[in-house]
Amino acid sequence: MLAQHDAFLADHLHRFGNAGSGTLSYLSSGIFNEFLQLMARQVWSTIVVEVSSAKYDSIIVDSTPDMTYLDQLVFAVRYVNKTGFLLNGF
Repeated sequence: MLAQHDAFLADHLHRFGNAGSGTLSYLSSGIFNEFLQLMARQVWSTIVVEVSSAKYDSIIVDSTPDMTYLDQLVFAVRYVNKTGFLLNGF
């Protein structure tokens, strides 16, 4: 889906997408999950740094059961950045 908007990724998928076993393509589920974890860690650390330096911040926590009665918990963070702009994070 991202390849529709990124020429580099589209080219990579075209060249290595169906190359078969033994060809290095970084498209396996393990590598994909590792990339996602790295990106999530970077986003999380950026939010923590911004909230830590904010003059005003708040945390809202809410939970509700879904259709399968599994509890869904949400953390919402709101803060005012250095330029005075109100931001909403998770």
